[in-house]
Amino acid sequence: MPLLSIEINRSLEASGVEALLTESSALVAGLLGKPESYMMVRHQYNPDLRFGGQEGPAAHLELHSIGLPDAMTQDLSQALCKLIERHAGIPGSRTYILFENVPGQLWGHDGTTF
Repeated sequence: MPLLSIEINRSLEASGVEALLTESSALVAGLLGKPESYMMVRHQYNPDLRFGGQEGPAAHLELHSIGLPDAMTQDLSQALCKLIERHAGIPGSRTYILFENVPGQLWGHDGTTF
C-alpha cells in the first residue's frame, strides 16, 4: 500500500534506476513496518524539473501510505534524501518530499479497499 514516486532531472543508467528502486522499496517498507510485498515504487526522469527557478540537480518525491505517522516524516525525509544523494547525486537541499497519509477506504487493491 505504500507508494513512493521519485522524479529526478538526472538521467541514470538502467542499472542505476534498478538499484534506486530496489533499495528504496526495502528502505521505505522497513521504516514503515509494512510488508514489502505491498510496496510500490516508481521512477520518472524529467529533464525539465527545476528547483528555485534554476537549472541543476533536483528531485521531487511523494510518499503515500495508509497509516503514515506524522512523527516519522522527519526520519523518512532524512533517509530518502540520503538515498537520492547516494544514487543520483542530488543533495537534500534540492529535494522536496510530499508525505500523504491516505485513509484505507480511499486506497483500492484487488477489487476492494483497505
